[in-house]
Amino acid sequence: MTDPAKRTEGTDRALITGVAWTAGVRWLAQLVGWFATLLIARLLTPADYGIVGMATVYLGLVQLVTDLGIGGAIIQRRGLDADRIARLGGFAALLGLASFLASTLAAGPIAAFYKHDEVKALIIVLSLGFVIGGIATVPRALMYRDLEFKALAWIEAAESAVMFGTTLTMALMGYGYWS
Repeated sequence: MTDPAKRTEGTDRALITGVAWTAGVRWLAQLVGWFATLLIARLLTPADYGIVGMATVYLGLVQLVTDLGIGGAIIQRRGLDADRIARLGGFAALLGLASFLASTLAAGPIAAFYKHDEVKALIIVLSLGFVIGGIATVPRALMYRDLEFKALAWIEAAESAVMFGTTLTMALMGYGYWS
């Protein structure tokens, strides 16, 4: 059996190292994001930003409830067995799919409310992120629970790089609000 003091010291060291990695990578991703945003802002019109803003108001509200705290429960409850974790993973994936389907149904009325038909297709496409997020809920929560902050930081940096790279490329190609 390991000494509790040594185990606590190892956990503290992992936490401090993880926080440092997370802060460093997020800071770098934020700088890249600001630079990309400045470039993208020069390429897109205010109308493009307005259409995306209309869609993201709704999507942001759905995002608040899309996982129902499953990730937090997995992080908090270390004693969950593999079967329960798998069930939570399936439930999280179903919640992501349900959020996508609900958003698909809501997209028409939201577009009608704003009197912009473009918002409908944009909401539907952006809602696919709920499906991906639902699938990623459990693996990401397990990584947080196991204090794998360095790996998480690099995953988040890669996500940001792909997002900004794709957005910038599409804006340069003239895709407007689809960027």
